[in-house]
Formats: sequence, C-alpha cells, structure tokens
Amino acid sequence: MAIFVALFFQVLFVFFAMAINVGMVVHDKINLQNSVDIAAYYGAARQAEILNQIAHINFQMRQNYK
Repeated sequence: MAIFVALFFQVLFVFFAMAINVGMVVHDKINLQNSVDIAAYYGAARQAEILNQIAHINFQMRQNYK
C-alpha cells in the first residue's frame, strides 16, 4: 500500500507541475499580447500626431497663398 501511495503522489505532483507550467505560459502570452496592443496603440497615436502636424502646415500654406 505504501508503494501505491508513493506512486500516486508522484503522479499527482506531475499533474500539479503541469498545471502550474500551463498557467505560467498563459500568463506570459497575456503579457505579450498586452505589450503588442500598447505598441500598436502608441504607433497609431504617434501617426495621428504627425498627420495633424502635416495638416496644420498644409492649412498654413494654403492661408499664405490666398
């Protein structure tokens, strides 16, 4: 009976370790996706700022040539 309990606890420990490992992989994937989303948002915001500056310059040029 003691051998059976020892083997059972080893199997249980392996399943516990696998569950922890899968949880860590999912956590890392979520963090990576959040980083990519933030980078995409920052890139879009920066592009909008630059396009607004270009639009302002174009407006000023149009006002000067009127």
